[in-house]
Amino acid sequence: MQFLDDHLLDDLNVKWYPKEFDPWSIEPTGAGVIAITRSKDRTRTAKFSYFADGVPRLTIEDKRFDIDVERLNGALAVIEKVVAFDLDFPKDALKAKCCNGILILEFTLRGLDGKVISASKWPGVGVDGPRYMWGPFTYVLPKQNAEIAIGVASRNRV
Repeated sequence: MQFLDDHLLDDLNVKWYPKEFDPWSIEPTGAGVIAITRSKDRTRTAKFSYFADGVPRLTIEDKRFDIDVERLNGALAVIEKVVAFDLDFPKDALKAKCCNGILILEFTLRGLDGKVISASKWPGVGVDGPRYMWGPFTYVLPKQNAEIAIGVASRNRV
C-alpha cells in the first residue's frame, strides 16, 4: 500500500480547493502589464493594475457568484467600508456590476502595493457591513509572488 504525501495529493488533485488562487504572475495587456491570479477551477480571476493616474486597482471577475442583481445593488447600498489586506478604505472604493453572467468587482486601493499584500495578516478583500452581504464581496488572494508581480505592474502602467 502506498501512502500519498502532500506533494502527490496536490499533483493528483486529491487535495484540491477549487476556489483557492494560484500564485500571482504577470501578463501583458494594452501598452502595459498587469498582475494576475486565477482560481484553480478557473471561475475567478483577480487582476491588479495601474492606469496612467497611478492608482492601483484590483478587479475580480467571478463566473460563479450567487447573488442576483437586485440583491447586489441592495448590498452595495449598505456597505460601510472596504477592507483589503488589513487596510480600511471608504465604501466608494468598490464598484460592482454584472456583465454577461459574470460578477465584476473593482476595488480602487490608493496606497496599496505588493509589499503591503505580502506583509498582511489577512491577504484578502472584502467589505464591512451587515453579515448577509459579506460572501459575494470577500475573496482571499495569494501572497505568493505578490510583491514581485504587483511591483512589475506598478512600473508598467496600462
